[in-house]
Amino acid sequence: MSIHRLAAVAVSIFLLSFQVQAGEDRYYRYKAANGVTVINDVLPAEYAGKGYSIINKDGVLIQEVPRELTKAEIRAKEHQQKIQQQLAKEAQQQQDNDRLLLSTFSSIEDIELTRNRVIGQLNNKIETLVQNRIEEQRLLDKTYQDAANMERSLGKVSDTIQSNIKAHKHKLEELSKLIQVRSDNVKNTENEYQIKIDRYKFLTGWKTEMAEQKKLPSSENSTPN
Repeated sequence: MSIHRLAAVAVSIFLLSFQVQAGEDRYYRYKAANGVTVINDVLPAEYAGKGYSIINKDGVLIQEVPRELTKAEIRAKEHQQKIQQQLAKEAQQQQDNDRLLLSTFSSIEDIELTRNRVIGQLNNKIETLVQNRIEEQRLLDKTYQDAANMERSLGKVSDTIQSNIKAHKHKLEELSKLIQVRSDNVKNTENEYQIKIDRYKFLTGWKTEMAEQKKLPSSENSTPN
């Protein structure tokens, strides 16, 4: 028999086997309302959503069909999926942040230098605002003095001086708010960079390395008995 003939016979046997398997009898196994397990070649519509098994004539499981979820279970499942998605998103974000941290800084000292530079710039801005507030307070005090002198000499204060007093007060309030915002920025920056330092230590095993380094002198200096 030629090779082509053998190949044709093999394909025919495979197709015949597939047809027999595809056309094999199937039965449905499910629990009836009274709790009794039923095997039938027809699945009643009222049990379709309650979960069932598809088996062949020998009782071999072909497919397991789970019951339909209740609305509450569907909501709970969707809620759990959202939680898992959020956790996965946060984990990915943390990985991205870690890569950026390690690629931006070469050491803890590098992070500390950057922190000090940023905080120094913020403190310089605060100092400028403080000086501006001192000057604005001086102008307000002078305007108050001008108002007192005018009231003594003329019996009233002009609208211009009153307007200037109001403007100086408003400027002082704005400067005070800006100083508070900059001060909060300093605190937030300190916290942010401390988080970076702690994370960098964790990622690079800094604490473990330091602990090992501390152990080295004692082990080297120890003398055998």
